[in-house]
Amino acid sequence: MLLKLDNVESGYGRVPVLQGISFEVKEGTVVTLLGANGAGKTTTLRAISGLLPVFRGTIEFDGQRINGLAPERITRRGLVHCPEGREVFPEFTVAENLRIGTYGRRDAAGIRQDLDWVMELFPNLKMRYRQQASTLSGGEQQMLAIGRALMARPRLLMLDEPSLGLSPILVQTITDVIRRIHQAGTTVLLVEQNVEVALELADFGYVLETGRIVLSGSAEYLRDHDLVRMSYLGNASLA
Repeated sequence: MLLKLDNVESGYGRVPVLQGISFEVKEGTVVTLLGANGAGKTTTLRAISGLLPVFRGTIEFDGQRINGLAPERITRRGLVHCPEGREVFPEFTVAENLRIGTYGRRDAAGIRQDLDWVMELFPNLKMRYRQQASTLSGGEQQMLAIGRALMARPRLLMLDEPSLGLSPILVQTITDVIRRIHQAGTTVLLVEQNVEVALELADFGYVLETGRIVLSGSAEYLRDHDLVRMSYLGNASLA
């Protein structure tokens, strides 16, 4: 099992948001976390990546406990978090933002190979390689955020709301890119506001409500489940 959470409680300050969640991500799969705004999806990703403390329980990556490690140490192990909000460095160029993703790497040939891969995935970034990130459109900034995460060469890539605020055409572009990333061998843990897209991409999923997992199963099972159909698939989006 590549990623395993066991009875994890986490939150902000001393206020718990996650109420003892447990789930697994098998290597080579796409797993999605579904739930309404405030259910704990983003909190879960932040706890996994070391940005929030774990009050109780354990998080294991590739069989090793990682809760308590600094975020940069977790990233170096191959667990990379692409947060919501397109958090690029606006004053830096596209090239400089991508270079930040290679922090801690020393394999020059591998870095060049990964840069070529990112340029293939995102031709727009290649055209704007020397431009400041602040001059990019919202969709291009999302591409840059994903590209920077890929430059860390993740074994498991956590994506938080990658299609949020994008046009339908760009949503399809990002969906296709996530599919290609997975097909290239990267395991993906996905939080996605468009539930139809999430279930189209995922092999397996978990539904969170108020910090607890209330439902889990294959994408097909969740798509047909009354709770998912009535609560989420009837909506245009799920924040």
